[in-house]
Amino acid sequence: IGLSVGAQVAAVAASRAPAMVRQLMLISPTVDPQVRTVPRLLGRWLAGGRLERPELFVEQSPDWWRAGMRSVAQVVRSAVRVRIEELLGNLSARLIVVHAQHDGITSHCYAAQLAADHGGELLIVPNATHSWPYADVDRFADTVQRLLP
Repeated sequence: IGLSVGAQVAAVAASRAPAMVRQLMLISPTVDPQVRTVPRLLGRWLAGGRLERPELFVEQSPDWWRAGMRSVAQVVRSAVRVRIEELLGNLSARLIVVHAQHDGITSHCYAAQLAADHGGELLIVPNATHSWPYADVDRFADTVQRLLP
């Protein structure tokens, strides 16, 4: 299971040991090929941030501060380089792509195409934003439990 840029981490791990992976859930997978440059991705994050609840920034800021600008910049550069769609080619695992209805960072087109191109399932989470699991832990837990038996 990976959320946002964490979906890339999950996809990389799955691609390195495909025989060991039975199911892969990518939640709000990032980065849409249409925004695969640092300026475009930062623009999407800023625009998407306006859709998120304001408390999220306050909750995440201490982690970003502790990580430092160099590490945050490294994550952004990595996010632009890692192409989830290329990592899933050898995966025979069940793929589930979870997309929030009001995701301002990951486009519906990209999430749908990712699922379709790799024989996966697409689940749309109604009335949710990119970072919905942070604000809706019960629905997140229910979704994971329901989809990954």
